Amino acid sequence: MKTPIGIDKTTGEIRSIRDVETNGLACNCRCPNEACGADLVARFCKEKENHFAHHRKKGGTACQEKALHLLAKHLIVTRGASLFPVLTLDSTQCYSYLNELYEDSEEYFGTVTTLRRAREEVNLPEFAIKPDIFCETTLNGVEVQLAIEVKVTHEVDDEKLSKIEKANLTAFEIDLSNLVSLSELTTEQVEQALAETYRYKWLHVEAEVKEGLQRALDERVRLMARKRNDEINDWQNSVTAFLTEKGHISLPRYQYPEIRIKPEITDLGGFTHKVRLPKPPSLQQKITVSDIAPLKDGVMVLETRAGNRRFPLPVIFVEGPFVEGPLTGSYLQLDYGRGLPDCHKFESRLQWGRSEKAERYVSKVTRLKHEAKVRKDREVKTRIERRLKEYQQIVESGSYPRSGNAPQIARDYETACEELMQRGINREAYMADLPESWIFGCPQEHWQTLLLRALCVVNNELADVKYFANSLKNYHSIEALEPVKSLGYLKRAMEQLKYPPNDVPTTFGVIISYFDALCRKGYMRYAGRGNYLKSTMPYGPAYRQVQQYYRS
Repeated sequence: MKTPIGIDKTTGEIRSIRDVETNGLACNCRCPNEACGADLVARFCKEKENHFAHHRKKGGTACQEKALHLLAKHLIVTRGASLFPVLTLDSTQCYSYLNELYEDSEEYFGTVTTLRRAREEVNLPEFAIKPDIFCETTLNGVEVQLAIEVKVTHEVDDEKLSKIEKANLTAFEIDLSNLVSLSELTTEQVEQALAETYRYKWLHVEAEVKEGLQRALDERVRLMARKRNDEINDWQNSVTAFLTEKGHISLPRYQYPEIRIKPEITDLGGFTHKVRLPKPPSLQQKITVSDIAPLKDGVMVLETRAGNRRFPLPVIFVEGPFVEGPLTGSYLQLDYGRGLPDCHKFESRLQWGRSEKAERYVSKVTRLKHEAKVRKDREVKTRIERRLKEYQQIVESGSYPRSGNAPQIARDYETACEELMQRGINREAYMADLPESWIFGCPQEHWQTLLLRALCVVNNELADVKYFANSLKNYHSIEALEPVKSLGYLKRAMEQLKYPPNDVPTTFGVIISYFDALCRKGYMRYAGRGNYLKSTMPYGPAYRQVQQYYRS
């Protein structure tokens, strides 16, 4: 093992390799570890650091630990100075009249400080401890006794720490434990480690020192809060004088939550209904101010009078967006995030935080709207149940309703048949047997023929279900009859009421079934999102120009 120090066998003092002039055993030194006690030889190297080494014996970890511990203490004592740990203190929290938080933190020491009468391994029987280094120093103008502990293998245990604290002895610890594993320990490495702040930590700081620093820090923060409160007092005095001279205060307009007082509701089916609601109450616009209480905890209370009624009206000061305040009853809010307003602009910066009168109105309106919605939802449920019953009776009886537009649909059908025949299109090849076709109130070949003609006329290879459903309705008055029509509109409500909406056919559903049948026959193919492609169907100009087009 290589070490930068040894113990002089004659004097018992620590000797650094820097102070030795003779080579080999002539240095007259032994291992710092008394349990080892081996002779050391001094070696002076050209390419490596000069060092001591064990003679005819291999040193162990315990030797390295002892050498490191002794060397660190020796360097601090002979230098007469040491780096001190950083002491971080947090101030006591203070609040302004606006409830603004004032606090601070400060770092103390953390620099090299002079030590006086530094001694190693001093026994202090009055404290029942024996620190690695005991000395005197000055901290923040206070003369203190200081204990320094060097951690190589074991840190200060709880018992020793308790004795240090009980004695009110200022002490800190230096952690050098990671240097033990170095294969070659040098004085330079230890000196560098002793200059690294992170290795230092306070064990205890004498009460007089710490309390003095804390008092100074707290007083600085109190002065900041006191200065702010003086500014707030001056501002409030100007506002009080202005309102006293004016004799009254103009209150802000109350902003009602529009969605809650809007005179309409939406029923289960998604339909909107108007609701008759009372008009919002008129809030007093001007009230007399008889007195203003000092601003405290972010609240300034105005003593007001409206007619013969006297009442306090608090003003809550907030910084930023308005929030629900901690007060009950009516109160105003003022955002001072941009600074306290000039006394002439004080009223214009006020907003309602809460108005009991307005909230009573909102609660009443909410109740009336809820009652109206309950009634409408009940009507929707009754209508669904009635229509479902009608639908079930139709299905069970097999007697399907006939559209009032059936005669006109029949005439349109005849016209479409003639046109398709003239263009050589075999209409019957495009027909499909769809059991749910009855919902249109006409023979299925009628609406399918009219839809086939529309598919051919439109100059677009895409067939959109919604577009052609509207085409049948707008040009030929073909749409789902009651009760299917109403149940289609009420599909959303049926889903919310847990009725099976998909059990009832719809216009879109029947047209999709027809298009799917054309896909199976090879005339169309599904293109996604309710669209179909007219694969082999003549459409647009091709339909108008075709002379013979057969496909059976």
